[in-house]
Amino acid sequence: MALDIRAEFPEKLLQLMERENRRRYYAAYGGRGSAKSWSFARAAILQSIEHPLRVLCAREIMRTIADSVHRLLADQIANLNAGAYFTVQDASITGVNKAEVLYTGLRGIDAAKIKSFEGVDLAWCEEAQAISKKSWEILIPTIRAERSEIWATFNPD
Repeated sequence: MALDIRAEFPEKLLQLMERENRRRYYAAYGGRGSAKSWSFARAAILQSIEHPLRVLCAREIMRTIADSVHRLLADQIANLNAGAYFTVQDASITGVNKAEVLYTGLRGIDAAKIKSFEGVDLAWCEEAQAISKKSWEILIPTIRAERSEIWATFNPD
């Protein structure tokens, strides 16, 4: 599927879209209005159009889908006019190319549950400043697909 979508990013976050010299970790720190979450959502959507990524959106506490970045991702799909590439439902997003977005809260997650996220290509940890050391110790070794990445967006606390 040819990608003909124009998207803008703040200069400091353009690296999210660079395909050469990919890194394992990407992080952004900033306050409200710094465009970090918006840019990470946009980059995840654009990359999922190009490749059938399995994206895990995580935060320390997520009681309901409303606590997740689901609405932000859905809004970016609409803003990019990329609706033909995705099916957005109340609690899921899937791509016509088999891309999928998963959501989880990390607090209290154990090794048995986290195994269900095997094969994740991209883990985006929103509000990463609140993620505990224990959660990172469980999440990081789970995200081990070839060329997998972990993205973290931090807010001032």
